[in-house]
Amino acid sequence: MTDALRGLAGVLNGNWYAIEAPLQRAKIAMDALGKAGFPIAEGTPIPSEYVITDDTVIGATAWRDLDESKKAEIKGLIFDLTDGAAAARTADDTLREQLKTQAAAQFTPLTDAAVLGASQGRAQIDDVVRAGERGREDGRALAEWADGPTPDQDPAVLARVAGQLPDHPLTDAQLRTLASGGEVDTLPRQVQDYYRAFYNAAGKDGVLALSEYLKDQEESGSTVAASQRDTLANGLAVISNEDIGTGRTPDGKLIGAGSYQDLPADIRELIEARRTDPDPIDPATPGGPLVALQKQWQDTNALASLLAETNPGYEPGTELGTQLYLKSADMVQDQYNPPDLGRDTAAGAFTEFAGRNNDAAHRIWTGDGMPHDYDAKETVRTLTGHDWSNSDKGRGAATLIDRITEEARLPLDDPRGMRGREALAGLGTMLCPDDKGDTVWAEQKDSFARNPELATAVGKAVAGNLDAVSGTVWTTGFPENSVMPDGRVSWQAEEANRLLQLGSYSEEGRLNITTAVEQHRTAELTQLMREHPDQLPNALALSDAGALSGRVDNAMWDALIHQDQLKGQEALNPTDALYQAKMLGASIAGQLADEAVGKIPHADIGTGALDLEVGDAVEGKVQEWLGKPEYEFMERPSEAVLKSEATDNAHQAILNAAYATGTLPPTLRTDDGPLDMATIRRNSLAQNDFTSFLTTTGLGQYVTDYCQSYAIDLGQQGGS
Repeated sequence: MTDALRGLAGVLNGNWYAIEAPLQRAKIAMDALGKAGFPIAEGTPIPSEYVITDDTVIGATAWRDLDESKKAEIKGLIFDLTDGAAAARTADDTLREQLKTQAAAQFTPLTDAAVLGASQGRAQIDDVVRAGERGREDGRALAEWADGPTPDQDPAVLARVAGQLPDHPLTDAQLRTLASGGEVDTLPRQVQDYYRAFYNAAGKDGVLALSEYLKDQEESGSTVAASQRDTLANGLAVISNEDIGTGRTPDGKLIGAGSYQDLPADIRELIEARRTDPDPIDPATPGGPLVALQKQWQDTNALASLLAETNPGYEPGTELGTQLYLKSADMVQDQYNPPDLGRDTAAGAFTEFAGRNNDAAHRIWTGDGMPHDYDAKETVRTLTGHDWSNSDKGRGAATLIDRITEEARLPLDDPRGMRGREALAGLGTMLCPDDKGDTVWAEQKDSFARNPELATAVGKAVAGNLDAVSGTVWTTGFPENSVMPDGRVSWQAEEANRLLQLGSYSEEGRLNITTAVEQHRTAELTQLMREHPDQLPNALALSDAGALSGRVDNAMWDALIHQDQLKGQEALNPTDALYQAKMLGASIAGQLADEAVGKIPHADIGTGALDLEVGDAVEGKVQEWLGKPEYEFMERPSEAVLKSEATDNAHQAILNAAYATGTLPPTLRTDDGPLDMATIRRNSLAQNDFTSFLTTTGLGQYVTDYCQSYAIDLGQQGGS
């Protein structure tokens, strides 16, 4: 009996999607027809063909009064309705025949157990059907409420519907699967059917009415309403996501995968509306075009506010994410922007939500899968070049860069890793191309100076990929952008300098870069002490560390001077800010020595054995420093004191590296690690031993280079 039931289940699973997909298409078309003035009552037989004349139509709208474009739209919907219904009927007939064949081959006369199993299976099917019906009923209740005659309709309808939304559509495990680029095939069918029917029946006005009601309740202190609004937003993400379905076909394809088309048509129309649309506002709208325009912006802001409530881990589908990026880029170019409009806040919310889907960010950045007339550079530079200082400081636009940094870390055998490294190699060409007479660089650096989130994103990208800035032999930089066969990336020297500058426009970006540079120094010293203990001076002669520090100093100085010119009295003293970043970077790197020494970024990328913990640790330490109460502005000391402290940092880097390689004399270490320079200065024996160690290893020139790279020479540096 078990095998027989499994056989029947296999037939059901294999054929269910063949019925569900066209049926869902027919239902969506039916809802759209109703909204267009052609209502169809449920239960109405749908013929295989439907002939429309000027005298008789479905519903009450006169066909002859429609323009040709509207007629074409209605005909398309009727085709979807009739074709979907016909395909569903055919698939249903096929399923019935296959079930009969399977049952005849495997079943003996039915036992009580078989009857019980069949009734349970039928109950499950009925539950799925009822879920869709409940969703449709709840959605219609919202639509009717939103279309009510007065603004004081009974809010009990909204409260009732909010209380019936399926809670937590995705589990933590499913969210982790999505985050890793996988597909979720275990979404309960009842949940999917409810939300699809619910959103499409409610439409834009119904969904946003419920969202705004819950927002008001949340602002009044209701934690229940806050949770319900999150759930309302989560459901939109789920039904739009192409990587979320309810099962798999025998050949492994996802059943019932989400789709951008599953969103209500009027929500999609709102997202796709552009400032350049011909006659975007219906002139017949009560109150005239201005009222209609204000309503459109009101709806746009309400949708952005709702999507911002999605819980962490809930990703939009690729198409939805792509459309939201495009929407945001269009919005920030709109000249209609009164102070209370909230344009940039809504645009930032759209991009931040869109950025949860790396495939969407990839499409926007590269143009892959986009229409032939799409201009990736124009869209990206519009988003990264906009002044977001009155909204999210560039956080949403920064998701385009975050995606690249994240994917560039992945192993060679992961396709996302290769596309991430290709995008990383082109980061400078996109944001700061080395083209004479090009205005992109001037526009982008002005934007980054005003948008700290963008600067921090580039700072993290640079800090995690210092080997793309320079390397052994190519100590002053690389001649071109490239991705090497082993996965390493190089940036053209001038574009690398500009990326260093872009990453230096925020405090966090500066700290990430200076910490990574100090970490790089210690790691390089450790490696050379292990591999060339008797030839350290010669080995260090090929080091890029000194030149790298000098390039970082210049880039940071240029960024701070430029920012000072833009912000005037609002800016920190540039000299002090640069000194602070360098000193704290060295301090943080010293704290990280135990976990960072000897680990060169991307050294193991060819084998896929990436050491992600180092980068994460650097960022964690930076955040820890930024949050410390004692982290306060430090005034720049005299040149003599600055160089003395830089020398201490160089000495400490040597102590850390020597301890890691086991070559540090016993008098210079304890069981817990190397001595610090303050302790050595108070101990004459230790001081003599350290001096002897420097002489023996030939590291005196290294200390000199280190000190010089840390000195801030105001007379030789200037903004660019």
